[in-house]
Amino acid sequence: MAATLPSTPSHSIFAIKPSSIPSGGASDLRAKLIRACSDTSLKDDPIRILRAVRQAAALDFKIEPETRKAMKQATSLLPNILLNASVMSCLRFSKVRVPMRLCGALEMLGVFPYLLPELTTMKGVEQSAPHVHDVWEHTLSVMQNLESILSALAPSYDAEKTNDLFSGLLTLRLGPYREQFAAHFNQSLNADRSMRACCFSRRCIMIYRNRATKSVEETGRDSILWS
Repeated sequence: MAATLPSTPSHSIFAIKPSSIPSGGASDLRAKLIRACSDTSLKDDPIRILRAVRQAAALDFKIEPETRKAMKQATSLLPNILLNASVMSCLRFSKVRVPMRLCGALEMLGVFPYLLPELTTMKGVEQSAPHVHDVWEHTLSVMQNLESILSALAPSYDAEKTNDLFSGLLTLRLGPYREQFAAHFNQSLNADRSMRACCFSRRCIMIYRNRATKSVEETGRDSILWS
């Protein structure tokens, strides 16, 4: 976890010289495995918990079982890190291309109560029909669908591989504007936040905020004041 990895999967991580990787991690790198360098790595710097999850999601790596266990045990140390460091890590999360997988990993590790306690209040909040998920699962589903939409509108998307009606209609109607969409979402507001990242962050915040306006009508149907 101490090695510096390329920021995007497009660069070959397997070209890194083994001698430049500490703790004999060359074999782990080739096996696409993230492992703590020492027993005190996570206690010395709890922010490594967030970095490991982000790198695993961004690079399609797996976290070694013992390291994952240690990460879960060290989550209670997250409040000890600087607020600015945790906020910046959260902003970098929204740049990862598989947000649902990342959020699932953070939930499994028990990170949210210490880092984003607002998200934990979404779990178990039932919704009336036609919804089938609670607010938390609904939020994950929205993020996954949003990623699918943005991927379908990416310039590199291969329309020939479309295998569902929604994606087909989406590419038919909006496909001609792929370059414009790419230019808009690739705009950077600062070094750690793009328009694409803001799109995911705003959607998640909107669902949480609107949950507070929920009321139940006489028919039993949920009523939410969207804003």
